Amino acid sequence: MYSKFFGFKEQPFMLAPNPAYLFLGKSHEEALAHLIYAVSEGEGFVSLIGKRGVGKTTICRAFIERRDENIEVAYIFKPELSPEELLEKINSEFSISHATDDVKELIDALNTFLMQKKVEGKKVVLFIDDAQNLKEDALEQIRLLSNLETTRDKLLQIVLVGEPRLADMLGSHALRQIGQRVSVSYYINPLTYEETCAYIYHRMSIASQGTRVQFEASALKRIYKFSSGIPRMINIACDKSLFTAHRLKFSHISGEIAKTAIIDLSGNSGWRWYGFLDRRRTVLAGAGCCLLLLLMIVALFPRQADKQAVALKAEVNPAVIKQPEKPKVDPLPRTAPEPAEKVNRASVPEVPEAEEPAVKRVVMAAASPALEKVSQPPAKMTHSVQIGAFRTREQAEKLVGTLKKKGYPVGILPVTDSKARTWYTVRIGDYPSRDVARQHAEAFSSREKMESAVRPFEKL
Repeated sequence: MYSKFFGFKEQPFMLAPNPAYLFLGKSHEEALAHLIYAVSEGEGFVSLIGKRGVGKTTICRAFIERRDENIEVAYIFKPELSPEELLEKINSEFSISHATDDVKELIDALNTFLMQKKVEGKKVVLFIDDAQNLKEDALEQIRLLSNLETTRDKLLQIVLVGEPRLADMLGSHALRQIGQRVSVSYYINPLTYEETCAYIYHRMSIASQGTRVQFEASALKRIYKFSSGIPRMINIACDKSLFTAHRLKFSHISGEIAKTAIIDLSGNSGWRWYGFLDRRRTVLAGAGCCLLLLLMIVALFPRQADKQAVALKAEVNPAVIKQPEKPKVDPLPRTAPEPAEKVNRASVPEVPEAEEPAVKRVVMAAASPALEKVSQPPAKMTHSVQIGAFRTREQAEKLVGTLKKKGYPVGILPVTDSKARTWYTVRIGDYPSRDVARQHAEAFSSREKMESAVRPFEKL
């Protein structure tokens, strides 16, 4: 639609995976390296975990495109199937003919195929995408397939690809037999801001037939905040920004163009769950709740006073106490509470115009927010909790695998010391201050009986 206007040979931000546009951030490169290592070493179960749209399928496609000719691959999408249907799908992907839907005969046919490939010196790898949607009986069937082996090697290697819920499933007690067999697991992180900028210009340079379209720094920042570094959301925001610029006849993408495009996208609830929040609506909702609470308190005080007066009057028994004759005096006027209209409106801050949507995670205070602090700015994450530091990645991966099974958001951060030695540190979480990180470190050490330390980002 806008390709001719900007001089593209095709739209650079299409959602369909295209090997020509392959861009791997640091985390994606490490995930691909883990996958190549696991297959070369003949590991039985491998898991790739990441948020929706982070690039899991892209990594798998990159592996398939680059694989050795001695590796046979089958890729299963949408695995919401019964065990029989799943076996039929697997055999079909490997081009194994079958004339029955009997489970035993399907497994026998697959085993015969695997033994033949073993004789030919080939490895066989099965990818199951969206594995978090597998039913329990289908997962059990996958576990049984991992038993197809010789006395020395696995005949079938299985790669489970899924969202973070898959890690929770594999770490659960019910699926512990499968979780314990996952020997290599990697969590794919989103792109950083610098990687996001490089990703955008990489795709445009491939699609461009001439001068590259310029994205202003303010536009890049807005797109990164909207997408949180998720490649799929980057594509959506950039595509919408280019469309908006084409509609307004702009030759470059300014911050206002990106803002207009993102606000337009925010009207679609399907994107809002990726982390995009309209700050204006949040502030208005918070201010409205505070005003409503204030009016309820003002209205409640007169009722409480009336109830106390009635209770005191009921305690007096007229049959026992003789009421003295009261002199006639003019009754004093009853003092009424101040009406709600006398609330000082100047004390209620005006709701500021939101300049841009906030998407970074923020640490919210435990106490109820005061009226003048309806919203808080995003906190900068400065520290993490270090559980260990190793000279080899394999040692670090063993500890990461153990902690991931327990549900911790753990990852590996390579750092270099003053002697130019590389250490593979195992880190948990990211926190806005040293004090917050220390609290989490103490809680972790108390719970797991393991030593921990607070470290700044990217430092030992």
